[in-house]
Amino acid sequence: IGSAGNTNLGGSDFDKRLCKYSMDMFKIQNKLKSLENLPALSLQRLKQSCENAKKILSIKKITELNHSIIERLKKGFTYLKEHQYVFIFGVSSYMVFAMLLVEIHAVLPTYIKQHLLAKGNVFALADTIYAIGALSAGFFINKLFDKASIVKVIVILTFVVAFIFIAAAISKSILVIYIVSIILGFCNAGIRVLRLTYMFKIIPNNLMGRVGSIFNLINVLTRSFFIFMFSQSFFSMSNNIIFAYVIMAIFLLIADAILLFSKNKLATI
Repeated sequence: IGSAGNTNLGGSDFDKRLCKYSMDMFKIQNKLKSLENLPALSLQRLKQSCENAKKILSIKKITELNHSIIERLKKGFTYLKEHQYVFIFGVSSYMVFAMLLVEIHAVLPTYIKQHLLAKGNVFALADTIYAIGALSAGFFINKLFDKASIVKVIVILTFVVAFIFIAAAISKSILVIYIVSIILGFCNAGIRVLRLTYMFKIIPNNLMGRVGSIFNLINVLTRSFFIFMFSQSFFSMSNNIIFAYVIMAIFLLIADAILLFSKNKLATI
């Protein structure tokens, strides 16, 4: 099916027909009334998939469209609904990463300025020290916890992060925030390595990306909520930003407790 530059001869018109057909079939298969609220990015991906399919159909009798983001999310939800403990593990183990991003973008700058009464160079150095901690995790995480189970290690590291957040809340020492940064870097990177190792062991390869999309979506929603909350005027008054560290610590302890109570079940998956 070629057009030789003529977009109205087997070109964009054929792409549109393929897109419409694909969307109609998706609505029928999933019993949906409308797809009017699809994100622009999803529509663009569908259009690109249809265009690629059109080119393949020029030389082959059959092909498949790349799965849309909606279909990927649907398959991810289906898998996690059938494997609820995997859902618990994924969400709980992602919370340190979520709180890390909240701390960097919404808490630490105000904490340094309002609570420590320090300048931007402290933030820059803390960021550098964090990177050192993250790098060291790649070398030492497996050696330090060689004989412990992955879930147990993640529980320990999450508790450590909650503890250092409390330490940041009650301290006014610049040295403490440097210590917090290097430990946070180590714990977050270590949890990431262990989480991916565990997930690759228990989740089928063809579903890994779809399940990961669900966890990423939850992570984005979680940190967006906390960033919005900590951007309120209360946390910028005096040294009230220390309460942000307390709230994040409590949140991590709750996530850690859920993971701890699920540890035995996760060990049998």
